[in-house]
Amino acid sequence: MNADQLLALFNRISEAPDAVARLRRFVLDLAVRGKLVPQDPNDEPASELLKRVTEDKRKLIESGIVKEPKNFLQFGREELPFSPPSRWEWVRLIDIVKPTYGFAFSSNKFNAEKRGMPLIRIRDISSEDTQAYFEGEFDSAYIVEAGDLLVGMDGDFNLRRWKGKTGLLNQRVMRLNGWHSNAEADFVRIPLQFVLDHLHGKTSLTTVKHLSAKQVNGIEVPLPPLAEQRRIVAKVDELMALCDELEAAREAREGTRARLTAASLARLSQPAED
Repeated sequence: MNADQLLALFNRISEAPDAVARLRRFVLDLAVRGKLVPQDPNDEPASELLKRVTEDKRKLIESGIVKEPKNFLQFGREELPFSPPSRWEWVRLIDIVKPTYGFAFSSNKFNAEKRGMPLIRIRDISSEDTQAYFEGEFDSAYIVEAGDLLVGMDGDFNLRRWKGKTGLLNQRVMRLNGWHSNAEADFVRIPLQFVLDHLHGKTSLTTVKHLSAKQVNGIEVPLPPLAEQRRIVAKVDELMALCDELEAAREAREGTRARLTAASLARLSQPAED
């Protein structure tokens, strides 16, 4: 897909209230199906990538640096709402990135005066600052840096890149960092959000839905060749930037329409002159 095709699609659905949101979802859907950019037969096969990932994980386990998880829920990739190209390879998420689960910091050391470190709770992962700060001792293992990927483990299972300053990982938030060199984080986050949405739909019908470490241990994501991952990320960035422009133009147009409507209503409400 290119910019002209996206604009043509927008023109067809522009009257829908969620037109830009639908465009964004369409772009990401094409990305996880391998239909957003051309596939290059000269790329190193994803099977070679998978061999390196598997071998590196084996060495880490043998050296005692990481442990193979004993508890995981079986992941049904055939149940996902998309099918990647056959030349891509499925890989376990925990084989290409390190998940860290947040800590239950003592609430009596929270403050709203921004003393200490920002405390990143689920409600904060889409923001650039936090509602609460933590003033006390902490383990450096729970430090979150700008650019880390965060997942809310309750509610909607949203996946976001942290845009704020260095903060602390609170309970029920998962951080993803330490990526394998053959996995582009900006690519993996695309199929991963589809997977999280699917798991969210499968959880029991409770008031608040919960993502467990067992589920995370079982998650698999599809990986294309590394060069293709990078092409997809570049194309997604390009089209999302265009969606931003369309959204801004739409909001400006709606704002103008609202002002004109308000002005017309104001004139109509004025008493008629004799």
